[in-house]
Amino acid sequence: MEKGEEAMKAAVFEGIGNVSVKSVPDPQVEPGGVILKVEACTICGTDIRIFRNGHKKVSFPWILGHEVCGTVVEAGKGANVAIGERVAVMPGAHCGNCVYCVNGRRHQCALKKSIGYQLPGGFAEYIALPPEFVTHKMLVAVPEGVASKHAAIMEPIGVALHAHDRIDTRLNDSVVILGAGPIGAIHYEIARLRGAMKIIVADIKDERLEIMRKHYPSAILVNSRKVDLENFVKEQTNGLGADAVIVSNSSPEAQVQSIRLAAARGRVMFFGGLPEDRRIIELDSNIIHYNDLAVYGLNGTTMKNNYQAMEILKMGLFNMDAIVSHEYPLDDIQKALELVEKGETMRVAINPHL
Repeated sequence: MEKGEEAMKAAVFEGIGNVSVKSVPDPQVEPGGVILKVEACTICGTDIRIFRNGHKKVSFPWILGHEVCGTVVEAGKGANVAIGERVAVMPGAHCGNCVYCVNGRRHQCALKKSIGYQLPGGFAEYIALPPEFVTHKMLVAVPEGVASKHAAIMEPIGVALHAHDRIDTRLNDSVVILGAGPIGAIHYEIARLRGAMKIIVADIKDERLEIMRKHYPSAILVNSRKVDLENFVKEQTNGLGADAVIVSNSSPEAQVQSIRLAAARGRVMFFGGLPEDRRIIELDSNIIHYNDLAVYGLNGTTMKNNYQAMEILKMGLFNMDAIVSHEYPLDDIQKALELVEKGETMRVAINPHL
């Protein structure tokens, strides 16, 4: 950090629906830890839910933001990281010792420390990361040619890759994605790369469907508010239903509907978390039983999937203009949050140094 600096700017979430950009004390580096100059922190749907509803792991006032790309500007004693290296951050550092970590499920670590939750997040000029992020290799080098606003979404790409590993999206599958937002676009890209034969993307907002249509002309797009989605999927799949259905939104109704869209022996992924006050839903379990469906939940990703995500970005395999559509300075975070909340855009990046 620059000599003589005593404070940095950060977006401080003061309470439900209340955020202000102000000066806060500079973060301090720990032995073995690092400080990053934040170059991009993208707004996740989880950030919006916390902004509007709070979260049991977040105590206001707080700095949110967990999808971070930045440059190392300070390294604590013993940290094996080069000053000036640009990295994307896996936001949750695991302990390495609990039963989940020992059994290869580090993303479910009971003692995990996550930025934006237990640790101050990335909607700030700088962010301090404790030594676990270095020793457990949670900082992934960003190759030249990969924009910081794209590298920041390494983690959501990794989570989506994890989801497709779980439901085993495969060659010649028919896939339905419920939600045409940035995560829906990521799921579309992955399903395409894994060889899906037919990919149907449904949403209730024409604006997002038009963005998808612009970037993915071969996608089968449908407004499920205007069209009977169950009949539409049956028509597109010779009356069978989809091999895989991914609920890529936070709608209870979409989760309920998803099992009716799947073919016999289909796989259904509940990818989006639900609002706390709407998390109890009623499913027709006979459909699951008699159609031999597999219904999955998923939260988090693996180290392997994060490194795969960065390789995808390096190789240019995704159309990133379809996924990250806007970039704003920190001072405009209220505007950016409202834009994301309207659901008429894709991923929005905050660059605190614009």
